[in-house]
Amino acid sequence: MVGSCATLITEKIVNTDASVLTEEVSTLLIGTILLDTVNFDPAVGKTTSKDVAMVEQLTEQFPSLDKNELYESLQSAKCDLSGLYPDEILLKDLKCLSNDVIKLGFSSITLHLEKFLQNDNVIEDFKSFCASHDIDILVIMAISIDEGTTTRQLAIYAHRHDNIKNDIIFKLECSIAPDLDLSPMVTSFEEITAYYQGNITASRKKVLPIFTEFLENMNTDTVREKDTVPSSSDLMDLDSDTLSAKSSGLSELTSEPSTTANTPAPSSPQKSIDLLGLDPFALAPSTQPNDNANNNADQDPFGVLDTQLPPKS
Repeated sequence: MVGSCATLITEKIVNTDASVLTEEVSTLLIGTILLDTVNFDPAVGKTTSKDVAMVEQLTEQFPSLDKNELYESLQSAKCDLSGLYPDEILLKDLKCLSNDVIKLGFSSITLHLEKFLQNDNVIEDFKSFCASHDIDILVIMAISIDEGTTTRQLAIYAHRHDNIKNDIIFKLECSIAPDLDLSPMVTSFEEITAYYQGNITASRKKVLPIFTEFLENMNTDTVREKDTVPSSSDLMDLDSDTLSAKSSGLSELTSEPSTTANTPAPSSPQKSIDLLGLDPFALAPSTQPNDNANNNADQDPFGVLDTQLPPKS
């Protein structure tokens, strides 16, 4: 394990054909290693002895190269997000994991999360971004460096599968390898769950295995079953359609004018129709035996035919 893939590339070149290590190539390799290890900052915990050794070997050939100046210029350019829209910031460093039923997106941003969430349209931006990239749950891992101090924050947004989002939150809060040292961050958006991440050494590379294990152990059959449950809006439509159908059936039976206005009402009515008492979920007649059932029950699921109407003249 090394802090930067550029370290392994440098090692391979040194051991095969060091003649290709011109000043330009060496500068590119050194800059990448310094960026990945945050200039060998021990607090970040990404530096290995091999990273240091490869940079030292490169700088020995070009002593005039100022490592600190190189790092500062590259870090400044990396964190400069001016001119970028929110979706472009999220796409700039995006990785995804998925299984048969869900896709997770992980956006690493070089901006303090609180500043990133200052945009009033952030929820619409998240919805659009997730829809464009077919992402169900978006995880934002923010890192910022202010006056030499590195901080991390983390946020989770569910485009779909709120129940799985809650499972992920529980998994992150309970994680001990690594322990993220999360503390809640208050935001203006109830759809976003955000944290300050006390463990700044837990980069995305170290956090992704938590999600990999989560996806592997997920009961995908349960997720599919939950996806088939109708939403509350669907049930509202169902209620409306059922009530409309019942009302329509009643209207058809009572639409013909009666010519026996003086005919007395039946002496023993069976039942009365009360629209307010209709059961909106009674889509079909009961299959249970009923000695008092009307012979027309199969043709009259709404029980309209049981109503006593004045006889026609």
